[in-house]
Amino acid sequence: MRNNEITIHISLKRKDGTGGSSQTIHKGSSGTKWTITSAAGKKYRMSPEQLLSHLFKVIAGGKAVIEVVPDPSGQTG
Repeated sequence: MRNNEITIHISLKRKDGTGGSSQTIHKGSSGTKWTITSAAGKKYRMSPEQLLSHLFKVIAGGKAVIEVVPDPSGQTG
């Protein structure tokens, strides 16, 4: 499975444990940049290093659910 064949879903919780926000991260089939889509629908491009930094912060916080799923079509847009 290649990087452009997965989508990463991150669900963040607030400090009080209630609902929070969600983000979706994927890599397009052409290019080296990853795209993160915020809960508000805004899209941001990031380098692989920025992606790792973002994921490490989320993991270290302990208030997130991270799910990596294969894309049904084999590739994201």
